[in-house]
Amino acid sequence: MKDDIQQIILKLSNGEINTTDIPEEYQNEFDLIKAERKLGLRKFYRRGYNILSDNFFVEEFIYQNSSSYIRKKQKKAFDNFESYFTYLEGSIYFNSCYYQLDPRKLPSSVNLNRLFEYNSFIEQIKLISIDDFVVSNNVNESGYVYSITKGYEHDANGYFYVYQEIKDNEGNTIKKEKHNFDYFCDFIAFLKGDLSNADLLFCDGLINLISIEGINFSNAIIKSDVCRKFNIPYKKFFNSLDNNMSFSAAEINEFETSLVLKSSRDLESKNNNSSLSIVEDKNNIRRIYYISDLHLYHLFNNKKVESESDAIYVIKKLVDTIIKESKYNSIVLINGDTSLDFSIFELFIAELKIKKRKRTIIFTIGNHDIWSCPNDTFEQLKEKYRIVLEESDMYLLQNNVILIEGDNVDEIFKITEDEFTELSQEKLKEKVKYANIIFFGGTGFAGYNPFYNAEIGLYRYNLTIGYDRDFEIKESQKIEKLYRKACKVFEGKNVVIMTHMPLPDWYNSTNDDCIDYEKDEQGKTRYNNERPNDNIGDFSEYNLGFVYISGHTHRNFHYDDGEIRIYADNQFGYNKSNPSAWPHLKYFDIEKTYDIFAAYKDGIYEISVDDYIDFYNGKNIFISFNRNVDTIYMLKKRGYYCFIYKNKNKHLLILNGGNPKRLDNDDVKYYFEHMDSVISKIDSPLAKYSNYQKRISEEIKRIGGYGSIHGCIIDVDFYNHIYVNPYDFSTTGYWAKDIVNKVVYPTIADLLKAHCPQIYANYEKMITDKSYSDLPTLSAKTENPVVSKPVEYYDTDIYNASREISKMQRLNSNILTTWPDVLPLNKMLS
Repeated sequence: MKDDIQQIILKLSNGEINTTDIPEEYQNEFDLIKAERKLGLRKFYRRGYNILSDNFFVEEFIYQNSSSYIRKKQKKAFDNFESYFTYLEGSIYFNSCYYQLDPRKLPSSVNLNRLFEYNSFIEQIKLISIDDFVVSNNVNESGYVYSITKGYEHDANGYFYVYQEIKDNEGNTIKKEKHNFDYFCDFIAFLKGDLSNADLLFCDGLINLISIEGINFSNAIIKSDVCRKFNIPYKKFFNSLDNNMSFSAAEINEFETSLVLKSSRDLESKNNNSSLSIVEDKNNIRRIYYISDLHLYHLFNNKKVESESDAIYVIKKLVDTIIKESKYNSIVLINGDTSLDFSIFELFIAELKIKKRKRTIIFTIGNHDIWSCPNDTFEQLKEKYRIVLEESDMYLLQNNVILIEGDNVDEIFKITEDEFTELSQEKLKEKVKYANIIFFGGTGFAGYNPFYNAEIGLYRYNLTIGYDRDFEIKESQKIEKLYRKACKVFEGKNVVIMTHMPLPDWYNSTNDDCIDYEKDEQGKTRYNNERPNDNIGDFSEYNLGFVYISGHTHRNFHYDDGEIRIYADNQFGYNKSNPSAWPHLKYFDIEKTYDIFAAYKDGIYEISVDDYIDFYNGKNIFISFNRNVDTIYMLKKRGYYCFIYKNKNKHLLILNGGNPKRLDNDDVKYYFEHMDSVISKIDSPLAKYSNYQKRISEEIKRIGGYGSIHGCIIDVDFYNHIYVNPYDFSTTGYWAKDIVNKVVYPTIADLLKAHCPQIYANYEKMITDKSYSDLPTLSAKTENPVVSKPVEYYDTDIYNASREISKMQRLNSNILTTWPDVLPLNKMLS
């Protein structure tokens, strides 16, 4: 390396290369830096000590070559004086400032008089103070209004500012001055110590100050820790609620799944997993950000909020994170338990309103949000939240529907709960015809949960006004009924089911009449069809293709194989064991296409040219169709479409976008009748694989497992699965806590034996009593197992393959754009 550096120095000296040509791995080598200084390619600017960051710094200008302008300004920080001194080669006095540096940190050889000659950089360039920028000496006499704004801007670089302005009686600006400062020493020197009314809320380094002698902090916006350190009076933040309001079960869940909350997406990205984007076409997806269980009241406690400024600091930092981590023109979901104090919720919404810009933000109400209004009925509370949100151009999801149409998130339509309840399925299908994303959900409530429900105080203070088990069950019945309707109406659409409580709490696919319960003589609830205490349920409960967002349990979980999509992995929670944590957004991608004919049954329909163009627009496929056609025939069968029109000569032509092709037969019924044969021909590459999966699925069901198929995966139960390789049809049994944390087993039998004892007993009985005939696939001997013993497996490649298979099984847009009539029918179908 030393020889390489010498070669670079030689080439710089000879003018053979510029500083831009130096490889990045050598740019911080000290021998090279010293050579650049000697060659005049690197020159010192400012240096000194920054009390706010508690470190030494050096600023330098770097030039491209000896005759060029400055290429860049570089700043280096040093934790100790020794490394700082070495880097400067002893040049520590010129153009320097060491404001509030503790002399005890310095060696005795340092000349303190020279070191502390100046308290700021601006003194050294004769820019003394704000007095040099008085805009008018007769402001008050002339009737003009003078104002000054000062503070700290906490953007990426961070800087201090002073804005002076004079306005006339009509509010017109007569004159203004703007001053920005990189360092606190210059800011305070310019203002001559007058920091009154300054907004220094995000100036975290103020806590490092040694003394505030000569500084006026009156009415300045600063945090309580600084106030306490320097005995500055501050306004207390009123805390009226119990500091320890939480549930032990949720805290245990939170602790056990903390890794999922913090790092599951990081693990996926390391494995180059593409699960976060279900399609590759960036123009065809919408990124949706989400978080639940913010518990702002607990966040305030964790951050030791004592003053109003502290509260505003926490809210602003949270909102800044939400804005920074979500994209412009995006959707953000905040899924309940935002705050058990309504005034804190209002602070949060007010700040979001200021900064959200073009983002659609949708909220649900969690059980802790209900605590915030102890004297309100649920209808009153719901209206209170709705008004606050709608006044800030945000949305509440509570048994209603929110539709996104077009590319912009402000193209939003709503279906109220009453409308959704009363309208027929046909009318609702018409309303959602052009929606590319549909949101449905709400609190959900815990009607099906036999343990974690109203009877243990989920709604706390509101028990006195009817937030009891009867109320909870009725609310769950209400959303369950609407959800069943949604599954029918929204079939084939891009749907997000967003409920604070998870699906099993409020929905049971095996029941038509919802929760069956009665009260015994002591008034205790007895359930006749209660569900197990399971936060997720089984995969057969979930509608394939829908995205499910939930919170409430604090058990962070994420599963997405392209068809079953569950996102419950960003429940921020109480964080009692990790009070330093801050909330962050996670995201998923969803297609933003729609099918205007999704509600149509199989058949032949006459549609207009506009309908035809709208259909392609919904698929995000551009076509140019300028033909003068009265009627187009739309043929729909088994999820496939075919578009045919008749020309003036009465001949039929099949449409491929805007391009027609003459057909041999002029009877449109012929093409509808034979669509099955053409579809089967297209489907044939997948048919063998799908049939093999079905055989395994039937055998799994025969021994008591789920047997549900999604992509490449067949479920034994919620945690145990079989992956069917689409290339060689080999099978791999694995247990999965989520899509990252998995254990792979040598054989399916080994998996069943380890995790499914009852199913394994059934399996053993069947292959023993009836030979292998009843389970030919599961009992087949594996000659070359993937592993010889159970191993942990963190890669997510199986889900990549599963998503691709899911796409193939959906066959993309499912449009027949050509017809093989050029061959005799019997040959085409052979």
